[in-house]
Amino acid sequence: MKTWKSSLTLNKNAKKYVLKDIENIGKNLVKKFPKGKFILAGSLAYDEGNVEVKNNKAYYKSDVDIFVILPFFSFVRAIFFNKKKFIKSCNLVVEKADIFFVWKPLLKLKMHAIAGKDLKTGKRFFSGMSKKVRKEIYFNGMKRAYLNLILATKENQTEHLANSTVYAIRAKMIEEATNDDIFSLKQSRIWLKRQKYFDKNTTKVFDNGLKYKLTGEKFVWNKKDLEEIKHGIDTLFLSSKFPFLSQFNVQYYFYMLKKGNFPSIFVNFCKQLLLSLQAYATASLTNESREYKRADRLFKKIVNENPSPQLLKEISLYNVFKR
Repeated sequence: MKTWKSSLTLNKNAKKYVLKDIENIGKNLVKKFPKGKFILAGSLAYDEGNVEVKNNKAYYKSDVDIFVILPFFSFVRAIFFNKKKFIKSCNLVVEKADIFFVWKPLLKLKMHAIAGKDLKTGKRFFSGMSKKVRKEIYFNGMKRAYLNLILATKENQTEHLANSTVYAIRAKMIEEATNDDIFSLKQSRIWLKRQKYFDKNTTKVFDNGLKYKLTGEKFVWNKKDLEEIKHGIDTLFLSSKFPFLSQFNVQYYFYMLKKGNFPSIFVNFCKQLLLSLQAYATASLTNESREYKRADRLFKKIVNENPSPQLLKEISLYNVFKR
């Protein structure tokens, strides 16, 4: 077995507990995939993880995501690997943890983007990004920003509002940078201070969201804050210079084919979907029936039917449009 070394530097209070947990996962992964390269991604990789220590054990509020880069035969074997069982065997107290397997040539072709920290060396790792991947990150970021805002209007959860600010800023940063700074919350705060899109009030609300994700410090949100976030996301969306991809995802195509329809080549799905989500966010804030009707009309242009829980589930949009 390979010698396991780690030089990760994390939150001082939780450092020894986090290092112990991560090293434990790493050692077990090395046993399973000796030819793999292991990358810790997400906020923990940037020393920004939200971890609480209780009774000499780390409790993770931040996600624990590890990418395993593999050659072909190891990658094929990984398809049958039981990730849930493996994570459970590592005894992590975490809300969300996952392991992602990536075939090595995809990184060389820049068809996949990975940013984080190499678990063997402790050094930062960044695979680079093609223009296509940057567009996908932008689209998914804006989509999740609107989805989280819609959820926040219904459930009034700080987590949704904070996620909304993070995804929107990350989406905008991807237009202006090609390095891995976009995945760092600290860099997002630096960008927020320098940007010229928001006024002082909107900047403050977005900074509160970033601070919550960094420190877990909770804030009292009101309806005006939700409106400020909606205004901020709209501003970033409308100022975008990224040309949109004309396709969305496999689930969308499967859904259309199953219904006996073909995806329209005359509709830019990505742009139309974001316009629909923008309209649903407005409707959720105002709770006016005419706004919901307008949003339904925009959505109907994509799949030629009104949104339903089943439809949203099948094209991976979640059930966020309950009235």
